[in-house]
Amino acid sequence: MSIIDNMREHWASLDTQNSKEVPEWKTTIYKQPMNLQQKGKLFKKMEVDAIEGLAYVLIHLALDEKGEPLFTLENKQFLMTKTDPDLLSEVATWLMQTPTQKDIKKK
Repeated sequence: MSIIDNMREHWASLDTQNSKEVPEWKTTIYKQPMNLQQKGKLFKKMEVDAIEGLAYVLIHLALDEKGEPLFTLENKQFLMTKTDPDLLSEVATWLMQTPTQKDIKKK
């Protein structure tokens, strides 16, 4: 196997239904693995404004159980002004993390 094959196999093994219970919001948020291109776009937004960047993380990465986005750009102002900033930050940080092989094997 080539290194590219190994990398492709690793990517395919990443959990695509990773979820986080958020009892304060009475919901479960799902995520899929994020590729480098997606991460780069979000980091650019965070360079401009780190706090606003957290709202973009939820808009671009938070999914429902069917894999559909939970938020749209229309929700940005609400996310910025009417949500607990610490909880939003916690969820955004979780969304940005890539699961390790150890995390995947636990499931």
